Amino acid sequence: MEADGKARQTLLHQQGFSTAPVDDIPEHIKDKLPEIAKTAGVSAVVSKWDKDALAKCKSAELVDITMPLVNAFHPAERQLKFAIEIQQQTPISLEDAGKIDY
Repeated sequence: MEADGKARQTLLHQQGFSTAPVDDIPEHIKDKLPEIAKTAGVSAVVSKWDKDALAKCKSAELVDITMPLVNAFHPAERQLKFAIEIQQQTPISLEDAGKIDY
């Protein structure tokens, strides 16, 4: 269990502070995704770090729906503050994020 916990924490660091895919997170709000997409006027939700997916949509307009996604989780004020602040930072490398000691 300790190894599993450490692996999960590493993944969270890579997702939160770097560019690791967050594919597992929207699963928790999958019932809200269609309305978020409709309200934003988007037909697909793709990470801005997913270069392969973005290459398939070269002519598409990019729309940032980070905050509607964050808000779908009903974050506490402190969590919301962190979500806003982290977006203002340049991501660190996946390797460095994986080395963050918890």
